[in-house]
Amino acid sequence: MVKPVVKPVIKPKPTVVKPTPTTTTEASKVPQKQRIARKFKAAEEPYKALQGTDAAQAAKVGELLRAARTALASKEFDTAEGEVDAALKLLGVPAPE
Repeated sequence: MVKPVVKPVIKPKPTVVKPTPTTTTEASKVPQKQRIARKFKAAEEPYKALQGTDAAQAAKVGELLRAARTALASKEFDTAEGEVDAALKLLGVPAPE
């Protein structure tokens, strides 16, 4: 009895896609991080001025800015941007784009 010839099974190698800076989550957040930084900069002077005139309102704004910094440090960019936007609104400063 003759055994049939069996060809070895050749499996194709899987295609590996390496992440590029545009596909990683961190890199895709760069424009948002830059926008948040511009918003913090826009709030700086009005916040300092408010501290000298209305301590109660300045405390509210300061709390929002602290929450935004904490969220930014935790890489919760959407939360950070929302907090700094709320602070800008209380300050009466238009949000830079």
